[in-house]
Amino acid sequence: MVGVEEGDIAGRPDARPGLHAVILVADTGTGIDPAIRDRIFEPFFTTKEAGLGHKGRSGTGLGLASVYSIVDQWGGHIRVDSDVGKGTVFRILLPAIDQGARVAAPGPNRTQPSPASEDTSSAPEKGTVLLVEEAEAVLRYARHILESEGFAVLTARSGAEAIAAAERAPRLDLLLVDVETPDIRGPDLIDRIRAARPDLKAVLMSGYREPDGLGPEEPGRTEFLWKPFAPEELAFKARRLLARGPVPK
Repeated sequence: MVGVEEGDIAGRPDARPGLHAVILVADTGTGIDPAIRDRIFEPFFTTKEAGLGHKGRSGTGLGLASVYSIVDQWGGHIRVDSDVGKGTVFRILLPAIDQGARVAAPGPNRTQPSPASEDTSSAPEKGTVLLVEEAEAVLRYARHILESEGFAVLTARSGAEAIAAAERAPRLDLLLVDVETPDIRGPDLIDRIRAARPDLKAVLMSGYREPDGLGPEEPGRTEFLWKPFAPEELAFKARRLLARGPVPK
């Protein structure tokens, strides 16, 4: 635990002083060049060369941006110390909860996590979402947003898991899937699941502004969401799609 004073969070109106828990991550690598240190949390900023990123593609610049977004959502902040040739230290500071404080029980807008195998026939009126995301940090982040909005959430980390979860689920209203899953592309996965659930709404996520073979949006049925996204962006997409009801054929 460390104490955070007003001067430590100047320019951060959303952060608050007081006692914070600290998560420290350090390495003994090459360090971060001072010329780019102020840009490392920028969405889509990357120093990776083509062919060195995920599946042989250039880096997306979404890793640290996603971490920053999640920490910021919890009222925390990140400190970075780096020496070229010696290594880097990241300190993640999260506001501590008073020892006597109680965690609020889930209310109408907060549901308990729902594993893919769980019966969701009693899901909230807002609906059930199947979230398909390979990256654990992004999956947890998106799940937290949706559950805070009152949705029941099923999760899968691959296309095969998503298809199995969709087959088991007695209710499914929205599919939230990355364009690139480990075993099937997001648009193809949507088509597979819609073969049995033709009225299913879908949101395609991507860190690439021009992903290959994405196709046009279908307003009211299929929409796009660019990573990294703010909580209100995801919540708005989900609410808007499900409020529109079935799309006329």
